[in-house]
Amino acid sequence: MKKFAVLMVSMCCLFASESRVKSLGDVKDFLVDPSLTYLYPSLLVRFPDMLWVEFTDSSIQNLPYVSFAGVNIKFHEKAGVFSFIYNYPSYTYPYVTSYPLKEQRESRGFEIIWAKSITQKIDLGTAISLNYINEEITDTTLSENPILTVRNIEFMPGISYTISKDKKIDFSLHFSTNSFYQEYYSPAISDTIDGKGNSFYGLNIRYTMGIGEYSNFIFGLHYYSYPQKYTESSGTSLIEFNQKKSELNFNLGYYTEPLENLKVITGINLSYTTIDTTHTEGVTQGKGSLDAFYINGILGAEIEFGKHFEFRSGVRKSLLKSIKDKDYDIGGTGKDALNQEEFNIELGFSFIKDDLRFDGVMGKQVLFRGPFFISGKESGLFSTLSISYNFSLF
Repeated sequence: MKKFAVLMVSMCCLFASESRVKSLGDVKDFLVDPSLTYLYPSLLVRFPDMLWVEFTDSSIQNLPYVSFAGVNIKFHEKAGVFSFIYNYPSYTYPYVTSYPLKEQRESRGFEIIWAKSITQKIDLGTAISLNYINEEITDTTLSENPILTVRNIEFMPGISYTISKDKKIDFSLHFSTNSFYQEYYSPAISDTIDGKGNSFYGLNIRYTMGIGEYSNFIFGLHYYSYPQKYTESSGTSLIEFNQKKSELNFNLGYYTEPLENLKVITGINLSYTTIDTTHTEGVTQGKGSLDAFYINGILGAEIEFGKHFEFRSGVRKSLLKSIKDKDYDIGGTGKDALNQEEFNIELGFSFIKDDLRFDGVMGKQVLFRGPFFISGKESGLFSTLSISYNFSLF
């Protein structure tokens, strides 16, 4: 127990492996990495007894503060492996990082993942997460502080099946129920936003096939459906918003090790998104739709320097983009969530010492400004920083 207590105290200064995925093209399917357990819980059996935390520098990416931590523990062979994740980020609802209108808040919470090897060929896993927010938002321009309530429950069962020595398939389903309620005030009118009973579901499939001793072919398929509805009341005015959104992602990749210290990933990412919205205010109703199709090329490489250091770089290039828009912005939602960079390159570094691993993605502004002590401007050395630590309790 003393050893366990030391590990839990150490967790506050450790980070994890999202950085490695991001700096190699940002496609989880193309790597065998602990972060895959978010999509395929059954893969947790591969990563027992591990501490990890993630941190993203919001000053670099202009995003809300993002950090989360987890510990994976294998108590006993019969019990399987458990993962406890604090401040868990939802991957079911990837484009919604804020709630509609007024205040923007991100819902995060706690997740438990369990996985166990049933036979030599079958691994089962399941995950459940609970996100809950109930807080007052300080706003000196209003007569009273707004109240925001968010509840989100996610459930994800999964299975991994080893077809043969070189072939394996991972599968998971994702279900989620979400509701949010926001109450805000002006000096004379009480306003509310009420979004209850939203349900989301998703499907994830990953197939890997070995080609020789040092190469793999990877296929990934992801489908998400996340409708959103809410009503906004302002005095006697009532606005109803209803949106149906679905997304299909297809990843095709090739992983190889052409040299002893070199790993290379090449791949294609296809994404198709459809959105239909209805916006009703009084007797006035507006409708809008959007169809977006993207093809992105992925190239990543990682090279080892000695026993303790790695350098990596990932490139993501837009090869084809097609967007058909018909009054999509009627609800004031904007199109920022669908905008993709035409070209993006990331640089990453690692330091490995025994069971401790540091991963980082270099902040792009550092290359132009230099670090803070040189330029005097806010620019962290890393845009994402991760550390994982393997241990053994039993």
